[in-house]
Amino acid sequence: MADTITTKEYTGDGSDLTWAYTFQSYQKEDIKVAVTDSSGTFVIVDNYTIPDYSTASGTVTFDNTTGTTNTNVCESSGAPTNGRTIRIYRNTDITTGS
Repeated sequence: MADTITTKEYTGDGSDLTWAYTFQSYQKEDIKVAVTDSSGTFVIVDNYTIPDYSTASGTVTFDNTTGTTNTNVCESSGAPTNGRTIRIYRNTDITTGS
């Protein structure tokens, strides 16, 4: 399987919950999010929604009610921890089927 990945990165401030991205995707499920831990390693998180998804852009909104809030990379509110890198990325399966 071949994948194409596009990313947008931000630095968390411990309080902002909403972050925008402006790259194309084929479906909402292709949008993924990771936040760095204290050692700088990206950790995939699932405590977010994409309330205004379109195939060209959208926003990721972190919260503490969706998925599991990883307190090693996010505050109890769900916001990414201050100083941590937030990576919003597209991971699209582009298998041709041949």
